[in-house]
Amino acid sequence: MDMDIEAIRKQVEQQVMQYFHLEPTVTDAPYAGMVTGVDVISHLEHSLLNPDTTLETIERECAVARKYSVAAVCVAPYYVPAAREILLGSPVAVGTAIGFPHGCMSQAAKLAELRECMANGATEVDVALNVLAIKSGRLDVAQRELDELVRCAVGKVQLKAVFEHALYTPEEKRAVLQMLRSSGVNYVKIQNMLSGHGARVEDVRFASEILGRNVGIKIDGGIKKEVSVGCSIGKKVCSICGADRQEATCGHQPGKKYGGAACFRGVRPPASGGTPAGERDRRFGPS
Repeated sequence: MDMDIEAIRKQVEQQVMQYFHLEPTVTDAPYAGMVTGVDVISHLEHSLLNPDTTLETIERECAVARKYSVAAVCVAPYYVPAAREILLGSPVAVGTAIGFPHGCMSQAAKLAELRECMANGATEVDVALNVLAIKSGRLDVAQRELDELVRCAVGKVQLKAVFEHALYTPEEKRAVLQMLRSSGVNYVKIQNMLSGHGARVEDVRFASEILGRNVGIKIDGGIKKEVSVGCSIGKKVCSICGADRQEATCGHQPGKKYGGAACFRGVRPPASGGTPAGERDRRFGPS
């Protein structure tokens, strides 16, 4: 299994570096702390959400997560206590998912699930939006529900809203993302579970144009065998001028040199969110 994870790690790292035009780790100010090169693995989330996942799988994959120091392990609520015990003393965060996969239970049920997961040791929580309400034209219902969840989670856990991209019409996508932009969630998780593949580049680009810098983006890789890989990003910063490429185009081209310095994109954390005081999402380094 280690060999499989190592192969996945190298493949994901190569693809992320190529997409963001990243170079090996940068230490020079003001770019120290950007996500580059071998640092990519510490920004990945190791998800274990298949319905047939056993305790043996949880124990084995949590050990793999510790070995490679990934950012987090995401497990079903049932396995949160076990994951917390296995990962105790490591830098790997314990994540979980509530209302999974389509958020079609009551608000009270989601709140109860969130409180139980927090009490059991989860520090990151993916929450599935109420797809039925949204598809029925009741975005207000989904928003009120999310408001209550944010109030419950703020300052305690990182809250990530699951955006099932393939389920919505273009108009619904825009409306949901505009709601999420000012919702107070830490991240929007982009996934295409029902379409059979993970988030695509065009999905991420569309979401980032609407979300801007108000909220981070978690890119879901889709379930592969027993595990899945996700990656969270905040904003892309030009190494030459420091411009946020999610907000504007600066004119510098990745891969080209300016004054002897190669241009690449570094990843930074979102400007806002409910991270507990004194803590920082280690997926991104210094802000």
